[in-house]
Amino acid sequence: MMTVPRLIGQKFMYSSVDHTETSKALKPALELLSSARICHKINHSAARGVPLAAHENEKKFKVIFLDTGLVSALQGIVLKSKNEIQELVRINKGGISEQVVGQLLRTSTMKFFDPHLNYYVRENRGSEAEIDYLIQHEASIIPIEVKSGATGSLKSLHQFMSERNFKIAVRINSEKPAITNINIKTSTGGTAEYSLISIPFYLTEEVNRFI
Repeated sequence: MMTVPRLIGQKFMYSSVDHTETSKALKPALELLSSARICHKINHSAARGVPLAAHENEKKFKVIFLDTGLVSALQGIVLKSKNEIQELVRINKGGISEQVVGQLLRTSTMKFFDPHLNYYVRENRGSEAEIDYLIQHEASIIPIEVKSGATGSLKSLHQFMSERNFKIAVRINSEKPAITNINIKTSTGGTAEYSLISIPFYLTEEVNRFI
């Protein structure tokens, strides 16, 4: 449990928890923590159609924790000022931001549904790409990119939208709500044409209403 907070935002590898133990020994512990809702697994999905779970690869997953405050406490973090928060985000390379968004996205679904999140990753050398979260909105797949600050590259998102020909994506960052019409050439020569909905962190739970 103590290891999970420092691995948020990364592909979960059992060797990162304890390189002296086998995955066979560590897997039951993670499953138990997940059953207790202390940890939540975010499985990779190829996102080629709905439901997202039909295209999952359970061998590729990330893990988020129950609560951002507990993540900070387990890492010995005490924040007293805005500058300290900004520095923390920079050091953690967005891990804390992904925790915040994942935690809030899980509460954005109807109460009678078991909260379920996915993400997308392509690990091909030279064409790596990752989308932080994928959700299903009615019959559509919505990719969600988390950016710690006001700006940040959207190269992976542009490529993903071009390949899947999706029309709506969401960016969650520290800026005011906005809608941007994207029409751009990707690095592989394709075209990404879609609407990008930008919302601030504190409105993450309203993502379905914004869509």
